[in-house]
Amino acid sequence: MAEKSGRITIIDELRGLAVVCMIVYHALFTVGNIFGLRQAQDIMNFFMPVEPIFAGLFIFISGICTKLSHSNQKRGLILAAVAIAISGVTIILLPNIGVYGCEIYFGVIHLLAFSIIIFSLLEKLLAKIPPFLGFVIFAAAFVFTYNVPKGILGAFELSTEIPQSFYDVPVLFFLGLPGTSFVSADYFPIIPWFLLFLSGSYVGVWAKNGKFPAFMYKSCIVPLQWFGKNALIIYVLHQPIIYGIAWGIKRLITGE
Repeated sequence: MAEKSGRITIIDELRGLAVVCMIVYHALFTVGNIFGLRQAQDIMNFFMPVEPIFAGLFIFISGICTKLSHSNQKRGLILAAVAIAISGVTIILLPNIGVYGCEIYFGVIHLLAFSIIIFSLLEKLLAKIPPFLGFVIFAAAFVFTYNVPKGILGAFELSTEIPQSFYDVPVLFFLGLPGTSFVSADYFPIIPWFLLFLSGSYVGVWAKNGKFPAFMYKSCIVPLQWFGKNALIIYVLHQPIIYGIAWGIKRLITGE
């Protein structure tokens, strides 16, 4: 159908919305935690409960896009390089210039790099599961494991505490088993977020086959589309820009 051909613009718009929310959240974090503005901290704490929703939307859409990408392995490797650079800057460089509390050991870019690469290796095997069944299985698995990083497995009445011994191995933080002393400014471990990514990949099957409603192909909010199309470069650049602006304003106001 001609009206359903071309780019699925709603994906760009939703991803752009998630990126804008991320920028606002990180700006509040930078101004509040690094520069000590109490009001920014209060606003960030108020919106903190909804932060996983927008991050989850970003991850879910990334899963959808695996079915629309020309080379998942290439995308995954590029993201892996970016993730390594982010960790290097936040763990090594920033503390050396007196900026603490921004260390990122396994953030959303690390997760996406892992997810895309592993998906590219398992795609043929995952394709044997019917799309609707795959979507339901991995969405349910995501809900069931959502609180694993907090020491709980299950949901609602079907939940149990995970033995602390699983969290006493420091190198397993990336799996979703952070120790009590583990801190990361951006933290999206494999469990549960990779499962949400896989759930999105099955929705991507319908997207690839042109099964989305026609309105999803129509342009509505152009600025959000721009943010969505340029999500990676914006993610890489937005924090240094925010920090630079905040530092400049503080310098003007206080002279320090």
